[in-house]
Amino acid sequence: MRIATALAAVLLSSVAACADAGADCKSGDVDLKVNGCTQLLQQGVARAEQVIALASRADAYLSRNQVNLVVADLRQALQLDPRSAYALAVRGRMHIVGSDNPAAVADLNASLKINPNYTYALRLRGAALTNLSRYAEAKADLDKALALNPAYSEGFAARGRMYRMQSQYDLALADLNSALVVSANNLFALQERGSLFLQKRAFAQALVDFDRILSVQPGNAPARNQRQLAAAELAAGGATVAPAAPQQPRPAVVAAPQTAAPAVVGTEQAAASLKDAWDRYNRRDLTGAYQLAEQLIKANPAMAEPYQIRGRVLLDSGDYQRADADLSQFITLAPRVAVGYFYRGLARLNLSQYEPALADAGEAQRLDPVLVGASFLRGLVFLSTGRAQEAVAEFTAGLRLNPNGNALLVRRAVALAKLGQFPAAEADLAAAYHLSPRYAEIFAVRGHINMSRGLAEAAESNFREALSLDPASDAARIGLQTLLSARAVSQLPRSVASKL
Repeated sequence: MRIATALAAVLLSSVAACADAGADCKSGDVDLKVNGCTQLLQQGVARAEQVIALASRADAYLSRNQVNLVVADLRQALQLDPRSAYALAVRGRMHIVGSDNPAAVADLNASLKINPNYTYALRLRGAALTNLSRYAEAKADLDKALALNPAYSEGFAARGRMYRMQSQYDLALADLNSALVVSANNLFALQERGSLFLQKRAFAQALVDFDRILSVQPGNAPARNQRQLAAAELAAGGATVAPAAPQQPRPAVVAAPQTAAPAVVGTEQAAASLKDAWDRYNRRDLTGAYQLAEQLIKANPAMAEPYQIRGRVLLDSGDYQRADADLSQFITLAPRVAVGYFYRGLARLNLSQYEPALADAGEAQRLDPVLVGASFLRGLVFLSTGRAQEAVAEFTAGLRLNPNGNALLVRRAVALAKLGQFPAAEADLAAAYHLSPRYAEIFAVRGHINMSRGLAEAAESNFREALSLDPASDAARIGLQTLLSARAVSQLPRSVASKL
């Protein structure tokens, strides 16, 4: 009898421990989640539970920025169940954090194909589409997520950001307030509302939101840096306005604003064509994207977004003059969308129109003080004009806003190398690799740095690695051609080489 009682006690203790681990694995606390999921996996739970635990732990590791651990857990989860909607959604989130939004959309499409009503995946795809300036599609996803769950704080916050990116401030503020009514400690909503107040020059209110974030996360670099900006503006006599009081959550589907939005679509056919054009663009089907954008422009010349698509195709194709014209038309139709100025600035940079490019960067930042692209564009201008120290400062400013900006890290490495600061440059490339191990530009830049230092074998290896990841990498192709040509000349008899 005693043996049976003891076995029952052990069994009950084991069940309780498993239940506690399961609850922790679903916790909103990152450390609890990691520990709980790890315990579940060590207890040898069933296959389906293993997949959930691995995906959940990967989600937590991502919040810690432990990308290698994220990749390992997701690989194992998807080996166990390639159709895990949760694991695919977490991998989509990983791509968003790594700024690879097209890859994020692909994974989230796969997740939603398995479960079309998965609110987590809808919210993440809405966020990725927002980052790609595909606002109409982003709104559709976020509206659906909120229709499925009208008390979804993260959904309100994501849609608030989508509206903020389009300078639709009233709609953005209403959504961000709703997010905070549902969950007062939604740090993303606080960050977005603080950024919104910065855009509206409501600096005192911005300080309140950033201080609330920092009271919970003292090491939050974006909140700390934006707080410093708000405090400096307020000290200099900047404007401030009274904050709007948070309201109860509104219905999930909001009517379109009366003022013209940059991506208004008049018909279902036009909306489908616009989505198809963006999909083709993100798949690098530039010809298809260009043709669809042209059709949309001919059918509705007052629609803004097709000009952005066609302009970006032209930009990517090296037709900078026509890209400038299309992006200027986009800005005429949507003058308050900051990314329009960013992309036009890139076109003007490539036309060696440095002052107009800087002006576009300034306007982009005026419209959106936390748009990382403004600092990135200025940094590129300074790199192109031999002002490496100023370039470092701009890329550093961008990294304060987005510490995970691998393109910023790579370009800062270029600027540091130009200043002869090779260890610091290599540290930036290593940090970028940690974020995105398959980012070809890391190896291309490392190759150019090694070539400039006379390390030909290392440079060749770098260029070949870059081309294996991205066969279209011009930087790697040109670097490798230069290196091989120099080597061929060096192997010629001196009398012949001297005549070349």
